[in-house]
Amino acid sequence: MTIKDRLTWLKKSRFLIITHSPFDAGPAQEFVAFLKDKVSLLAFINHPFSYAEEKHSSLTLYQKGKMVRKFVAPKIFGPDIFYYCKDFLLTIFFTLKLGKRFDFCFCANNLNTLSALFLRQLGLVKKVIYSTVDYTPRRFENNLLNSIYHLIDKICCYRADIIWNSSERMVGEREKMGVKTEKTAKQITVPDGSHFEQIERLPIEKIDRFRVVFMGHLLENKGIMILIEAFVEVCRKVKKARLVIIGGGVLRKRLEKRVKELGLSGRVFFTGYIESHAELEKIMAKGAVAVAPYVPDPDSYSFYSDVGKVKVYLACGLPVVITPVPQIAYEIQKKKAGLLVDYDKKAIAEAIIRLLTDDRFYQRARVNAIKLATNYTWDNVFQKALMRTWSNIR
Repeated sequence: MTIKDRLTWLKKSRFLIITHSPFDAGPAQEFVAFLKDKVSLLAFINHPFSYAEEKHSSLTLYQKGKMVRKFVAPKIFGPDIFYYCKDFLLTIFFTLKLGKRFDFCFCANNLNTLSALFLRQLGLVKKVIYSTVDYTPRRFENNLLNSIYHLIDKICCYRADIIWNSSERMVGEREKMGVKTEKTAKQITVPDGSHFEQIERLPIEKIDRFRVVFMGHLLENKGIMILIEAFVEVCRKVKKARLVIIGGGVLRKRLEKRVKELGLSGRVFFTGYIESHAELEKIMAKGAVAVAPYVPDPDSYSFYSDVGKVKVYLACGLPVVITPVPQIAYEIQKKKAGLLVDYDKKAIAEAIIRLLTDDRFYQRARVNAIKLATNYTWDNVFQKALMRTWSNIR
């Protein structure tokens, strides 16, 4: 009997999904796309972060895969603490307004889980899934806010019915923060995935063999600056090398200035933020090598959480040059799907050069990257997670 056969219980289930998101994509949105035509009823509550351009919280109701209703809350402004209180109350209001009871409530982050625990007390949901996508011991610079964050996390760990962690490292770090594993709900690892089946991977003869790709927010902890510095040496050794940087962020102007200073104009290209995932994947699939030079910061989300962009790199057929920060880095090393390197511009440059110039090594790494990516399709990720969830909380 296949996993799909054993998931027949989903057809009769009612799901409520609650998340915070600055964009229209993320694990919660992927879970909505996976579930909506598999369950009898699905409600999706999405709250914007205070810094997001979209300021409206919304509730979307799906029945047998079709959207049947949508509520949008008025635009509200205020400090972060006001947003958190507002979102808690809106979640309760939205759920009461629906007048439905749900078998499962999937909550991304501890604040949404706290509201789901209250809904369970009201008898509106039966089982609460606490999904921890981003976790760090230093969530807030303010000590009081950081303590409150970890207190809420502890409450949710003890009161939820099951915990979905994006990385195994979260379990050990929670113990350091005073959470007793023997008292928590069952913790399972549910990594990020990719749309492997939808991505058109090109044969090697049709890719740009000298294109290097970076995709992500242009922020300090993503290592984009050290990549640009390393690319000077790459260009010196590989005359046709090109670097395509996909994404936007606060560092863009500074990075563009540095590119000019280093004489890399015409060798480094910025696409800006690309909204279409299909277009983004098409650009990456034409490349040869991807780079994920995460800064080794023990308080970063990348250290404790899974990193979705690496799964997309692999699904596009790109061997990955990666620093030893996220857990997936060690799997890439083990499966020989790229190169694990120190956070050092010389090491990063040498790894890129090897993949651009050693054809036999590159071909093996590319095959291994694609093979590794098949383990991380969103369908596989969610099917396995739901089977483990059903086994532990039914």
